[in-house]
Amino acid sequence: MDLHQISELFQRLSRLTDRAQVKEGAGFQYNVVLMNGSTQTISIPDMRSFESVKDDAVDLICWIWNSKDYLKKLANQPEFEFINIENAVNRSPELSICADLANGLKHGGLDRWQRTVHNPRLGEVGYFVHGEGVGNLAFYATNIEVSISDFDEVNVRLPVIDKNSSQLFDVFELCTLAIEQLECLRSRICVRVV
Repeated sequence: MDLHQISELFQRLSRLTDRAQVKEGAGFQYNVVLMNGSTQTISIPDMRSFESVKDDAVDLICWIWNSKDYLKKLANQPEFEFINIENAVNRSPELSICADLANGLKHGGLDRWQRTVHNPRLGEVGYFVHGEGVGNLAFYATNIEVSISDFDEVNVRLPVIDKNSSQLFDVFELCTLAIEQLECLRSRICVRVV
């Protein structure tokens, strides 16, 4: 493990962060059941699907967690400052939640050992469009088409929820804070570079 590989790792995290928050896409539709029992289809052309956003968020969470192993290898080299990365992760709520999320996603749920008491999982993706961002609304018998005129007016949200379905973080906020923690660890490790 060398500093170039660590630099590439953090560049990857930056690209994954950017990719996870892209809003434009091929368009998608989803169904909603109304109070009267009928089904209405919502179509949103030019937006990414909820599944695509969630896939990219999962990739980001897993790479944040993988970064711990890179930093452990770096910290164990004699020319760098030794830091117990596992202890540092356990002291960071953001990194601990990312660890539990990544392990739960990787293994189909968490087993006995967890870093937090939250048993975190991802909720459902949502788009929140401010009024100025809506281009047109077209109402049909069983379909509503929403076109977006300004993607800057669209917020993407993906909650990280606990075992009681209470929101802990928005995944993008969590990932930003976790990456900041990883950057701090990298800085501490690289203090004694010879």
